[in-house]
Amino acid sequence: MNARQKSPLVFATILLLIAAVFSVPAHSQSEEACGTPATSATAQVGGVYLPSVGTIRILVVFVEFRGDTTDYNNAQWPYNSAPVFINTVIDATTKQRSTDPNNLTYFFRQNES
Repeated sequence: MNARQKSPLVFATILLLIAAVFSVPAHSQSEEACGTPATSATAQVGGVYLPSVGTIRILVVFVEFRGDTTDYNNAQWPYNSAPVFINTVIDATTKQRSTDPNNLTYFFRQNES
């Protein structure tokens, strides 16, 4: 088969694939399609896995692996020690109230309402 003979075959294959993809009905917004029962928006109180109000306490772990291809001259996370920013990632207490935009507690406090 030469290039001219392959061209209609490739074109037909592409058209067939496009037709197959777009002929399948998409029900991503349908309640039945994802297997969840239809409920009203006010039926749920609180979060499914996390509370919708109150304090969520978390543990943050910084890990440096042996053989990691780290930049040994990185001033923000020196080799074989904790990162410089370790105490600014999250607030240690609920009364701390950081205003650093890189702080996760500050981020979620700003976006909670």
